[in-house]
Amino acid sequence: MTSRSSLWVSLMQNNKRRLWQWCLMVLLFAVLPVLVFLILIMSINESQYLINYGSKAYDQIRQEVHRYASVFIGASGGLKPVIVTFGAALTALGGFSYINDRVKLDFYESMPQKKSSRFFVIWFNGIVMFILTYVTGMLLGFAVLTVSGYGDLYTMNEAIRDFGNITLYYLGVYHLFILSMMITGTVFAGICAFAVLSSYEAIIRLMIAAFKGIFFRYKYVLSEFMEPVVSPYGLYLKVIAEADRTNGDPSKYLIMLGVFDLAVFIVSLLVYMKRPREKAGRTLVFKWMAEPLKILMAVPAVTAAGLITAQTMNANGLLNVRNMVLIGVIILIASIIACALIQGVFELDIRQAFKKKIQWIVCAVLALMIFFGFKQDILGIDRYVPDPSEVASAVFAPEGYDGLWGGRIGADLKYMDMVDFYRENMYLTDAESICELAGLSMEKYDEAWDKVNDDPDLFYGSDESNMFSQAILLYRMKNGRLIAREISIPVKNDRAAELVDKIMSTQEFVRGFYSVEVYDADTAISDTPAMQLEARFTDGVHDRRLDKDELIELIEMYKKDMETFSYKERINLLPAGYIRYSISTQESRFYGPIQEESLVVYPCMKNCIKYINDKGYSLDGFSLYDEAEAVIITNPHYDEQNEYMKEEGLDYLPDELQERFIKSKEYSGTDLKELEAFLYPGDIGMYRWDGGKDFDVSYEVQIVYKRGGEKAKRFGDLNYYYFVKDEIPENVVNDLAL
Repeated sequence: MTSRSSLWVSLMQNNKRRLWQWCLMVLLFAVLPVLVFLILIMSINESQYLINYGSKAYDQIRQEVHRYASVFIGASGGLKPVIVTFGAALTALGGFSYINDRVKLDFYESMPQKKSSRFFVIWFNGIVMFILTYVTGMLLGFAVLTVSGYGDLYTMNEAIRDFGNITLYYLGVYHLFILSMMITGTVFAGICAFAVLSSYEAIIRLMIAAFKGIFFRYKYVLSEFMEPVVSPYGLYLKVIAEADRTNGDPSKYLIMLGVFDLAVFIVSLLVYMKRPREKAGRTLVFKWMAEPLKILMAVPAVTAAGLITAQTMNANGLLNVRNMVLIGVIILIASIIACALIQGVFELDIRQAFKKKIQWIVCAVLALMIFFGFKQDILGIDRYVPDPSEVASAVFAPEGYDGLWGGRIGADLKYMDMVDFYRENMYLTDAESICELAGLSMEKYDEAWDKVNDDPDLFYGSDESNMFSQAILLYRMKNGRLIAREISIPVKNDRAAELVDKIMSTQEFVRGFYSVEVYDADTAISDTPAMQLEARFTDGVHDRRLDKDELIELIEMYKKDMETFSYKERINLLPAGYIRYSISTQESRFYGPIQEESLVVYPCMKNCIKYINDKGYSLDGFSLYDEAEAVIITNPHYDEQNEYMKEEGLDYLPDELQERFIKSKEYSGTDLKELEAFLYPGDIGMYRWDGGKDFDVSYEVQIVYKRGGEKAKRFGDLNYYYFVKDEIPENVVNDLAL
């Protein structure tokens, strides 16, 4: 770009031509972040914090300022990556747009400077722009922090770590945009190429997930599957996620990001050196790339058309063999439209749109192969079960067992995603049992669906011997892969029950499934001098309050009982009650307890039951006869209603017809006393993952409490109890029969 050979002079000359980019980069990284950071600190209302948090106000303010610092000085949150993406695209576009302008290209190449030297000067200048403006903004942010009196809150080590991470991300986006400019001949085409390169892998992964959602019976449960791994965006997301994870080390993904940066840089340089200068102003500078690129762009679009059609049919229950012909026709039409559109854009001439008709056939065939490849699962992905000898360790997590659903509390008493919790805490080594259970479960589940010809109404209405419960399986393979599935366990199958019992009775499972709730709970409770603790032993209706020492002692008993966990023994038992406790702070009253747990106590848990009985906290002393005036039991006869609707061809039953099926009776006095042994509060049963004792929901049982009594004040006039399945008194069955 200049006749002088000095790199410094070349840089200075290049800088003079890029002043507008310098101004924008200074604005992006040195002015706006510092200005917003200063405004946020100045807007902190200390008096309002004192009102809300009392003696904890100063700590809360410092926590808030640290959060601001991590965003505006460091790179936490989603704001900084967005700004860096824009900055990287800006410097790449400003530096290399000249190669797509014939006049500028002739001017620059007429200068006595090597082609490679020109590339390195422009490339290096873009990096200098980012580093100088970013570091300036970072130092100004520290100055604001110090002047505000919070200089000790955010360390230089944290800032340097974030700077290193975000610089690797910047280079990834920067090089990707440079490559986009190198393979195209106009600025607009370069921007389009950057958009395609940035989103292509994400779109493919999204389509794969959609195909699996429609055609696969066993779904993936790891969100990381959706994140691109051959792009700066996905890799940086993994760096952030790993850094946020407890004791996470993101170095693996930082190395991958560095390798990506280097690879794209080398490809960009090679393309630049081979780029024919006379092609400036064309869509592509390498003509041989046109056909493969057209197909690579058209196939996902055509496949998406078939996928959307299949999703629409699936949502309306129309996805069957006969309608597969329609999907084939849609794919063929989409292939013609997509190829014509892409051809017109590539040639910059709409008259050329319907040439290259062979592309229509190629794209349609490839799209059909992808579509039906997923439908038939020709690669065996859906039902894959690894060889036990290839598994290093595994996770088996029954979803909802003992009422444990959703996210969990981690070792630092912070909320964790359910799958992340199991992945970090459970390491089962009995791979043979887990793999056998997975294979057996898939076999039985497929058989059950095949019997009803994939009809959901028939499947979910099938007999109880086909009962399936969901479980998460993770295989940590010896080669480093992590395979995750959610499968359905046939809990009524004898062999499946034996395998589940063998797996869940191990200490590896107990410590992994209940890790923090049980094994660290007493530590958390011990460290609560400034926190509010509420604890009780309850069945959902009757409570026995526990103080702090009693709760810690009872959890110790619970831990002893968990060491002799017996899945089979629990199947035939209803819980005796629950140990429920919550830990709150003054400030957490605005968003709920920081820890809230419910531990199930079964009659077979001898240490817990003995402790509860010795304290006089047993729930057996409560009598429904003493608390209630009457029990109203109703049998709506839903099965008979549905049968009648089928026979009459009705979509629903009018109220006057429903009344013919609904039978109800009120029980009081001696009748109530005889019934109370069969009735249980709702919290004691309702959902049983193991297929054990569960409630019968076909009978509605309403408890009418005595007016003015303690239960009436707490629950109102009515509360709901339940019968256990197959344990309904004969007189009730007869009284409410049709």
